[in-house]
Amino acid sequence: MMRTEPGENEATTSGRELGEGGSGFKGFCVDMLHDIASIVGFHYAIRVVPDGKYGAPDKHQVWNGMVRQLIDKV
Repeated sequence: MMRTEPGENEATTSGRELGEGGSGFKGFCVDMLHDIASIVGFHYAIRVVPDGKYGAPDKHQVWNGMVRQLIDKV
């Protein structure tokens, strides 16, 4: 997750990488993830991607950011 200026519906954090349970992140999606994990019984960690980008293709159609992380199954 990357943030520049948190808005009303965006998650926020004070650190670049937070451990299990995503402590330090706030927002609707984080709350929903926490609730689903509690019900279903799984553990998770939320991390900011190394390049700090959401994901967009470059001029060679190579993706970066979170999309690249998903493609690479990181």
